[in-house]
Amino acid sequence: LLLCNHFLDLTQAGSCAPPSIETAVQYFQSGQFEESIYCFEEAYTDARDIGEAVTILNNLMAVLHRAGKVARAESTAWRAIQLLPSSSKSWHNLALILQEQKRFNESLVAHRHAVLLARETVRAHMCSADPSLRKSTVAREACDSILKSMQMLYFYRRAVHEFTGQQEGDTE
Repeated sequence: LLLCNHFLDLTQAGSCAPPSIETAVQYFQSGQFEESIYCFEEAYTDARDIGEAVTILNNLMAVLHRAGKVARAESTAWRAIQLLPSSSKSWHNLALILQEQKRFNESLVAHRHAVLLARETVRAHMCSADPSLRKSTVAREACDSILKSMQMLYFYRRAVHEFTGQQEGDTE
């Protein structure tokens, strides 16, 4: 499972990221997960705004997951969603964690939220009259999120078929 490779993304934290975020990433990369968790938690308390707080929580969730603390990772995902319900990345991350726990119905709901939110973000940026927004990082990230969510929906449908012999939507 490539959860951490997908989650750990400091590009949204900005070029003025607090040193604790950089330290958290270094700890993560060296496999020192407890230290990384501590640093991300410290960075979260110092977050400058909701967007930065949600980015930090998404990164914290990845480290918690990698450290085997799945329940804490899930609760961290929900905390990020409570802070910013329109974050398609947070919904996508939650869907991955739920899917890994074989909670496929809940995972599908979270994936649908991620896809719908990402689609709205793309529409808002791509349909803008300002051509510079068409090349925005937010729009590209939203497109990436849509593609990843669609891919995960495919895997969900495949898992349902493998485990039950039914296609999604089939009734008994």
